Amino acid sequence: MNATFATEVRGYLIERTAKRLKRAFQQTLAEMDADITADQWVVLDVVMREEGLSQQEIGQATAKDRPTVTRILDKLERKGLLKRTTDPEDRRKFGIFSTPAGRRKVRTLLPRIEAFRLTHFDGLSNQDMRDLMRILDKINANISSSESTNHALS
Repeated sequence: MNATFATEVRGYLIERTAKRLKRAFQQTLAEMDADITADQWVVLDVVMREEGLSQQEIGQATAKDRPTVTRILDKLERKGLLKRTTDPEDRRKFGIFSTPAGRRKVRTLLPRIEAFRLTHFDGLSNQDMRDLMRILDKINANISSSESTNHALS
């Protein structure tokens, strides 16, 4: 197998796996009548882990662009799961906080989501998971480095 083909296959495998995981996760949420999408869950989960993040910080944590984060926050706010609070030091900024309904939603969904993760990562040892996380972190660091270099050249 030539090097170009090997590189394309590995890249495709990561993308295919990520898409299949997201699709399976969305299906699990639908089966639970969760009334929340996979993308909404990711944002809600990030906010629950660190209350008061700005929209920009949520975007960085979830690798979602500003318009996507805005749309997701709007939907979660309409559902009563999150609220925006004006930053007292900068009225142009908002901190994002969970609501009691948002916290109940996470508590309700989390056991099934953890079961989903266990099922889909079945057969992977703790070392496998550490290796996977290390490898994915390295790929993400390479991407960040590449983005920084490309912006510096612009």
